[in-house]
Amino acid sequence: MERTCCRKPGLADNTTKNFGVRTRLGFELKLAKGLTINNDFPVRSLQSFHQKSHQQKQFENRDYINQFITLDTANKPTYNIPRGEILNQLEATTNSWSNRFQVNYNNIFNGVHYLNIYGGAEIRKTVRETFSNRKFGYDDELLSWQPILNPKDLLEGKLDWWNGNKLPRFDATSYDQFTQVDNRFLSYFFSTAAYTYDERYTVTGSFRVDESNLFGTDQKYRRTPLWSIGGAWNVSNESFLSALKSSIP
Repeated sequence: MERTCCRKPGLADNTTKNFGVRTRLGFELKLAKGLTINNDFPVRSLQSFHQKSHQQKQFENRDYINQFITLDTANKPTYNIPRGEILNQLEATTNSWSNRFQVNYNNIFNGVHYLNIYGGAEIRKTVRETFSNRKFGYDDELLSWQPILNPKDLLEGKLDWWNGNKLPRFDATSYDQFTQVDNRFLSYFFSTAAYTYDERYTVTGSFRVDESNLFGTDQKYRRTPLWSIGGAWNVSNESFLSALKSSIP
């Protein structure tokens, strides 16, 4: 937990609490020479809480509340946003898990043929939830706050300031919010292969099909096939280059 004061001592206060748990389960089995299978299952849970308060004497507090003052028939100020401490709170929870299963084959034949292949499937899910609120006229000792006056008129911008100008709109939903984001990912087939001959010539290829809600809302766009092919030439292992190097004084 972190607790620090910002700007003017005693006028603003921040409190942050974080808690997290991470676990990982998995195994690897050797089935034959060069052939293995493995599975990895990580789980993570994170929770955070942030609280920030502004005392009534703080300039930011007074300046914000004064924006929404109106005058009654006796020209006395009406505080539509209650005076006192302003309390902001934010809670966030993130839960995620994934599972990856993979088959691996790695072997050398006759001392010059090197083959490396792996393939498998993976699934992931992450859910993040947040809750935020703002309380006006907050009393830390009584754990109470005061209601906002004329919330409908403030929202619709119907109230006038002392000089006849319209007060800015006040939308409580911009402070009191709840959000949930659920991201899902599935790669139900992925494979990569590499073949090298005599540590000189290499050919590689990969193919996978991914599905995720991050690709869009339409089902036809959520499935994305991906592939690649490549090659490499390790010219430094060629015999003619070795002879050339030996001839250079």
